[in-house]
Amino acid sequence: MSYGVIRKIDKLGKIEIPVNIRRALDIEAGAMMNITKDGETILLNRCENNCVICGRGEFLYDFRRKKLCKYCIAMINEMFNIDID
Repeated sequence: MSYGVIRKIDKLGKIEIPVNIRRALDIEAGAMMNITKDGETILLNRCENNCVICGRGEFLYDFRRKKLCKYCIAMINEMFNIDID
């Protein structure tokens, strides 16, 4: 069994994913991750079907390989007074 990089879990239960792994998997700061358990193994998977801003999983639109929900799109449009008609 290969252990790769060994990291300590901090007092809050956080663990750092090494930068080379984050880059290889295109995981950016703020990415939503799904954490599951399979026996004695912890699995991390990127939440592909959630808004990158609020985390909602409905009314999603693709924008440059990212998902945005209609609520966040409306908020952005309102913030910048963008008329997309």
